[in-house]
Amino acid sequence: MAALYSWACKKVGQAQDKVMFTLLGNNILYNISWEDPRIDRELLTLGSEDVVLMLTSAGCNVLDYLIEGPAKIVSVDLNPLQSALLQMKMAAIEELTFEEFFALFAKGDRKLFDKVYDSKLRKHLKNNIEGTKFFDSEKGRNFFKKPLWSGMSGCVAWFLIILVKLLGF
Repeated sequence: MAALYSWACKKVGQAQDKVMFTLLGNNILYNISWEDPRIDRELLTLGSEDVVLMLTSAGCNVLDYLIEGPAKIVSVDLNPLQSALLQMKMAAIEELTFEEFFALFAKGDRKLFDKVYDSKLRKHLKNNIEGTKFFDSEKGRNFFKKPLWSGMSGCVAWFLIILVKLLGF
């Protein structure tokens, strides 16, 4: 009976993965992290000897945890594009001015992305084949037209705003 249960769980898991990847396709799911990591940082009291394992999500919280200076942060995500987005943010921090970073990730300056991607940012994705393919594509470049409304969570937020307006709230 235990073997049958184990087999069934494995098959259900495989089916869930197939459905998820079919629905999401080659997309960034989270454009930004919605939770506030300050509370986590207060509770965790991270120090220079700590190693943190966390979900990559949009990478915002990974970058935020760096403020505490842990020895290492290991971020993982089922979607390789989430890791690519974190790599893109880290590359932009390293290569661009604050104003350029803000223009890309807050204002959505696609022209600036086109200007700096090949010359400054792309080389930072060299170990992320899926991420390089995504940001090389028109779909990936268009992420920077409206980054706060991009990704699957941005699309959901946009849809909810339209729905709320249609319902008169």
